[in-house]
Amino acid sequence: MSIYFEPVINTSIDHLLSLIPFLVVLCLVIKFPVITQVASDITKTKRTTLVGVFVAICLLAISAEISQYHEKVEVRNIIKNKEFQQVQGCISNYETRKPKAGTLIESFSIEGVEFYFSNHDAGPYFHGGLHNDNFFKNGRCVSIDYILDGNKNKILKINRLTTA
Repeated sequence: MSIYFEPVINTSIDHLLSLIPFLVVLCLVIKFPVITQVASDITKTKRTTLVGVFVAICLLAISAEISQYHEKVEVRNIIKNKEFQQVQGCISNYETRKPKAGTLIESFSIEGVEFYFSNHDAGPYFHGGLHNDNFFKNGRCVSIDYILDGNKNKILKINRLTTA
């Protein structure tokens, strides 16, 4: 058995250090109006509008970072507490679809458990952006650790089973 995919999940608080520049700039913008006034003069936009847009962008970035961190903590806890399912067998019904330019959706099943993912998916689970090889093909035998999230099986780990 060899590991094909296993997420690297860093849940240290260091993950949130990327928020510091946003917070510093946000404080500067609010504390020193001269900074935003210069930008306002250049863009011919009201200073209050410019500050409002910048604050909204900063809040969105902060929310996104916190959300990603929360998702990583959840996945780490699922793995730690072994709250996932596992299926072993050979891939069948492997298909790729390109519903629009730049989008690739892959799907397959193992022992009746269906998986699908796209190259536009993101996060700590396996997704199409994490491989560009021909690993998935009918007949390839694998072991997959996964969770059911809504109506989608999300892959936590893929092991290639070696045949003796």
